[in-house]
Amino acid sequence: MALCKRGISSLKKLTSKGTYVLIVELPKDTLITIGKLGTFMFSAGFYGYVGSAHGGLYKRLKRYFSPSRKRRWHIDYLLKEGTIKAIFACESTKRIECTIAQRLQQTLAPILGFGVSDCLCLSHLYYHPNERALRGEIIRAFNSCMCSIIEIEA
Repeated sequence: MALCKRGISSLKKLTSKGTYVLIVELPKDTLITIGKLGTFMFSAGFYGYVGSAHGGLYKRLKRYFSPSRKRRWHIDYLLKEGTIKAIFACESTKRIECTIAQRLQQTLAPILGFGVSDCLCLSHLYYHPNERALRGEIIRAFNSCMCSIIEIEA
């Protein structure tokens, strides 16, 4: 499927519903408490977080760049310590968030229980020490769902 690369300013154009994966870099090993889920040691490296935006991708994604956001979801705790490097998104009314997560689970290390309070997946957060390899797995997961992918560099 098509891969369209854009800059962060193009977030405003993502008005449709859809599914996204954030690539988050954690520069060093860090102990993080993730709300009620507990405290975890996160290794330095790159994490892919799978989410959905049924109220619109722009509305959901801009929240992650707001310094005043409240910690509501598991990802908010990780973002306090890490940095968003890129966003992969697919504009679609199909609910493919769990399908993407399950595809990533086949090749990446899941952070068990992360981001799955509303589904039966093992995780919606996956780790890889290499950013390029993580990006490749994310693209393969979206392609398996027949999505046109939008890649936004943060």
